[in-house]
Amino acid sequence: MQNIEAAKREVLRLLDQTRKVLKDVVDRPDLLHEPDPKQPRQLTTHEAEEWLSVLSSEIKKVDSLEVIFAVIGTVNAGKSTTINAIVGAEILPNRPEPMTTYPTLIRHNLGQIEPVLNFPVARNFNALVRRAKKTLEKETEIPLDEQFPDPHKQEIARKVLEGKLKVESRYEGRAEVLDLLRTVNDLYRLCGQLKLELPKTVTSTSNHLPSLEIEMQHIGASDTGVGQFSVLDLPGPNEFGQSERLREIVQTQLPRASAVVLVSDFTQLNTDADNAIRNLVENELAWITDHLFIFVNKFDQRRADDWNEKSTREYLSKTLLDGTVAPERIYPVSARKAFLANWARREMKNHRRPRVCHQLVSPPGRFFCRGAVYCPALHVE
Repeated sequence: MQNIEAAKREVLRLLDQTRKVLKDVVDRPDLLHEPDPKQPRQLTTHEAEEWLSVLSSEIKKVDSLEVIFAVIGTVNAGKSTTINAIVGAEILPNRPEPMTTYPTLIRHNLGQIEPVLNFPVARNFNALVRRAKKTLEKETEIPLDEQFPDPHKQEIARKVLEGKLKVESRYEGRAEVLDLLRTVNDLYRLCGQLKLELPKTVTSTSNHLPSLEIEMQHIGASDTGVGQFSVLDLPGPNEFGQSERLREIVQTQLPRASAVVLVSDFTQLNTDADNAIRNLVENELAWITDHLFIFVNKFDQRRADDWNEKSTREYLSKTLLDGTVAPERIYPVSARKAFLANWARREMKNHRRPRVCHQLVSPPGRFFCRGAVYCPALHVE
């Protein structure tokens, strides 16, 4: 503990010195300029101010000993399942369409069995609901099923028109949390089609993001009470839609993360999805590749003659990404199996009632888990 405190003080000292030097540069008139296309290497006023913001965030993280893992993914790669696996509980919804349209911070809280979600931007989203209602009321002559073929958009549009949708600032319990996250995502996707943007008062600082507190299975057993671990669920580029503000929020949050995990789909390698991975790394993650890690999900679905772990790492690192991400930072994984394993451990720890868990083996019903009380795929008690 003494070593940790000593290292903390030294890191804070160095960060504070760096911040003071950079602030002095920003405050000096005519030293920094606007971007010049003729200068390949330059520090602009905007970039300096962004780095000042990042340094302030880093000082806060070091002071509280907080580690933040940002998780971003390609479409249907299994990002939500990966985060659910880390937690050991199904706290993020899964659907075939993009489901992370607003960043959410998941914090480890020892002893917090049921999730609690704080939503500090509830007032802003309720204002967005009122704007959406006014827009929908102008198109009442067109049936909702014609305006919105997606049944989720139809449902949320109906709630908006009937005045039955209101976002609260706090939610407790798994069912309430999942319902809120689905509602926020469906509302945002609806507003994207209606050409309504996120409220301007929604800023990109982490303390304005929804925060979900729960004990994480992987960390709970070894929690020393020192520091804070958080996972930041970020939307991928395919989930931005037409929202430049959402893109700005994500781009601002990424540098604040201690590490960034990109979740890709093993079953989509050597397809057009390769371009999505390459573009994501080159365009969105290029300046953070020094702390970027890649999870190649669904690796368990390979055939006996498919690639092994080494060839998968080398393909992504050397062939696809031109060595920008080292092979040792690429991990073939199975998010689903990791989720089921951690979910089972969590249930056996917190609930000691014998039940049949239908999802731990195939065929279903053959595995009796001492503590399994909930089937995440069947959604039955």
